[in-house]
Amino acid sequence: MPSEIKNPACEQLDRFVVAESIHTRFPETTIVVVVALGLTNSPASAASAMALEQASAALSQVTTADSIKDHPKVSCWHEVYKRFNAKPRKYPSSVEALAKRALGDGSSVPSINSLVDFYNALSLRHLVPVGGEDLDALSGELELRPARGTELFDVPDDPNASEAVVPEGEVVWADNVGATCRRWNWRQGKRTRLTEATTNAYFIIDSAVPSTREAETALIVQELYRILREEGNASHVAHRLLKVGAEA
Repeated sequence: MPSEIKNPACEQLDRFVVAESIHTRFPETTIVVVVALGLTNSPASAASAMALEQASAALSQVTTADSIKDHPKVSCWHEVYKRFNAKPRKYPSSVEALAKRALGDGSSVPSINSLVDFYNALSLRHLVPVGGEDLDALSGELELRPARGTELFDVPDDPNASEAVVPEGEVVWADNVGATCRRWNWRQGKRTRLTEATTNAYFIIDSAVPSTREAETALIVQELYRILREEGNASHVAHRLLKVGAEA
């Protein structure tokens, strides 16, 4: 009999961990990781820019920049952030910040590169935080956990800023080098960001409301698979549910 063909993306999934304290303190949250190998990440294209425009236009039909904070898929992150002493008005979740830009708070969602554009459009369509980062930039395991007060974070887009030390107790994604994303999904660092040179990547999909616990989460994963295969030419894709939200 022929030997079973293994998916090398599956072998990477064990590198992603959620601390037990996160399961206990934030029972309503659901987290999925998707790993894609053999990618081709091109510069922003007409197709990726159009995906952003269409997602922004669709969102503007159901809410506004002023009221987005009250949308149940956004306000739920306010409650999560407050539980680890982050001020949501000062540090909005990634999906809230993205939606405000899409809804015209004086700017727009910037077109960065193909994969970033497409996953930002996916985030806007579902109003769920979606983040993508370079797998090869990771050192060891990546864990969602409270910071120990020693993790360094490379401040993005500020050439004059030095690495910041993350305060103890803040929820971060961290590997052996330091924090890759602060305040759960607030802001990614420079070290692991997706670039046009990225060939292997991981994507984190978050939810904090029951409506995205199963059916919609599965749909988002399915759509991301299509993007990675059709737009990113991924050779292998795999995913794993890291944390399942409790029933409402």
